[in-house]
Amino acid sequence: MNRENANLRTVETKGKSTSEKIKEHKTGVFIAITAVVGTVLTGIIIHRKILIKHAIVISETTTDKLKTLESATSVLREEADQCIDTQIISQKLRNVCGHTRMLPDGFKPSQKQLDIANKLNITLYDKQTYVSEYKRNVA
Repeated sequence: MNRENANLRTVETKGKSTSEKIKEHKTGVFIAITAVVGTVLTGIIIHRKILIKHAIVISETTTDKLKTLESATSVLREEADQCIDTQIISQKLRNVCGHTRMLPDGFKPSQKQLDIANKLNITLYDKQTYVSEYKRNVA
């Protein structure tokens, strides 16, 4: 009998339009549509919550890294300032006495340096010049 009932239902529904079939099964169709819409909305809400959690984690991580970079930068800035201060303090001017120096090939001493050496009774040989006294930074 079950087969006969199924065949009767098939025969009954074959001649009906889609709207008639929907009206006949209104409750079932409503439940199915509600289930699909509910599932989609639940998926959207869950996905949104996950995105918000990821955004919060990224924000916190970025903030922590920025704080680390800021502290490292300030430490480096302080060290650089100390280094510069130490260099300035440690650099002292030293007097370098006048002396003779050999000149490279093709160079000649200036007349001014020859006159200074002559006044100081310093004998200059070929390819030599006199270097006047000067001050020099020494670390």
